[in-house]
Amino acid sequence: MQDAATLPEKLQRFSISENGCWNWNGSLWAKSARPRYWDGNGKWRCAYRAIYAALAAPIPEGLTLDHLCMNKACVNPGHLEPVSMVENRRRYDASNVSKPFERVRNNKITEEQAVEIVRSPLSNRECAARFGLSSGNVSRIRTGKRWGYATAELRAQS
Repeated sequence: MQDAATLPEKLQRFSISENGCWNWNGSLWAKSARPRYWDGNGKWRCAYRAIYAALAAPIPEGLTLDHLCMNKACVNPGHLEPVSMVENRRRYDASNVSKPFERVRNNKITEEQAVEIVRSPLSNRECAARFGLSSGNVSRIRTGKRWGYATAELRAQS
């Protein structure tokens, strides 16, 4: 792993805590409070992904970074591990991290209901009526565009 001093200045906005976390002092995404930075090309980017890619290794396609320290503001590549979304969610659910919301971002259904939709033999229109969704949202759940981390294994089996 390379030295953090080799990072561009815009990615050196962190302070190192006693537990080794590199706590991001820059901007945060409003909904998730995850570290972000302005890339200079008109886009906000995820700071911990950029730092991991610059100092540790490229992030394999289709994987996300799991915060092993369970500190979502940490950008230390040594505290991050590339894993599937399913594995990341499994680890999060097994952790003792506070989970204040079951329904995040105004979701109309729970994770268990998303799984039920994928398993259901009903048509998209029938599922939509049953769960109070649009048939388009049911289709997005069944194809993994919504609730993909929760339904990936089920979709792989079919």
